[in-house]
Amino acid sequence: MELTKEQLEYWRHTEGKTNEEIAKLTGKSVFAINRLISKYKIPQRDRSLPKCVVDKIIEMHHAGSST
Repeated sequence: MELTKEQLEYWRHTEGKTNEEIAKLTGKSVFAINRLISKYKIPQRDRSLPKCVVDKIIEMHHAGSST
């Protein structure tokens, strides 16, 4: 069974899964997942903190919380 571009994009960008997690989920090798991601030209996943987490950190900082 070939994974679709939409499936891979969903797992990578919506759920934030790594290639290793996708491989384990699908029973395919990491190499196969990497090859499909290259084939479909799927951009790297966003590794930054979600906006809600950044907002909470700023809120805590303003409230006087320490690191």
